[in-house]
Amino acid sequence: MNLVYALGGGRGHATRAFELCRRMGSGVVFHQAPGEWPSGSVCVGRIGVTALREQLLGALSGAKRFIVDSFPGGIAHELVGLPIPAGVRTVLVARYVDRAAYADYDALAARFDEVWLPYDPERCEWDEPPAGVYIGPVVRPVRLEGSVDTLVIGRGEPASWSALLRDSTRVDGLFDRLPRARRVVALGAGYNLGWELATAGLKPAFLPQTRRFDDQFRRAAKLGTPLLHRVDLEGFLAC
Repeated sequence: MNLVYALGGGRGHATRAFELCRRMGSGVVFHQAPGEWPSGSVCVGRIGVTALREQLLGALSGAKRFIVDSFPGGIAHELVGLPIPAGVRTVLVARYVDRAAYADYDALAARFDEVWLPYDPERCEWDEPPAGVYIGPVVRPVRLEGSVDTLVIGRGEPASWSALLRDSTRVDGLFDRLPRARRVVALGAGYNLGWELATAGLKPAFLPQTRRFDDQFRRAAKLGTPLLHRVDLEGFLAC
């Protein structure tokens, strides 16, 4: 059994974990994202560290692999010191994490038996990645159907930008297909959204958000056009 630990507070970590399980053929996912998920879901919610470790140790007793998403010691270092049963192989899925914000990243990553880098070598988000194997972006396939001029994904643009996007087609919420669009504006630049669009062959403009451990500004520049000011959006829409 593959046991995937994907605590991180958002749907992105769980979505990536379930996509990884789909590729591997099976798996049980520990996560914190309420909602409907495939079978093999353990939504721990707000749980104390002691109770969480007890649940994990019970699940690990039947696991062959313990796969940890993004944070080598857990989101709040709650995995540090967790006893791993003999015979369980440990794997870190090393999505980009700001080393300055996450204490002891490299030392904790070095303790894993394997490190999987969820990127292609030529488009890795790390300048100095931990030593590991590139497995390509771990995201859902997105189908493109139909055609529109300008597509906006998400909500939350600054009020002064709303008039510029008023006549656009908007997708808000979960999706597995998108219309083909001459221009795509993504309100956010998280790993899942950014790489779902990239693997679909799209190069959007992104409004990046500030995050503690991630760097959406870096991703936006790598995968498309960052929107930092209203004038950036004006220029993108004029193209």
